[in-house]
Amino acid sequence: MQVVAGLEGEVLQTKRGNKFTVGQHRNCLVVTPASTGLPRNIAKSDVVKFVKTYNESRSLRPADYQDVTYNSSYYVVLAAIYEKG
Repeated sequence: MQVVAGLEGEVLQTKRGNKFTVGQHRNCLVVTPASTGLPRNIAKSDVVKFVKTYNESRSLRPADYQDVTYNSSYYVVLAAIYEKG
């Protein structure tokens, strides 16, 4: 979740061009799609499942995580930013 702290307030974009912002609230990741403006609180356990699978595959294709999480299109953007350092 450390990568999220440095991205709060920035508009990010998925591979399909959908814009969103990220933040943190308590122990949750908060993703707010620009299309709806409605924040989604994502439990840390969901993020952990993605990270575990990502660490094994290093894939930045959201489709590779369909069985892991519904939010993979957001997570792969964050993973790519993290990898760039």
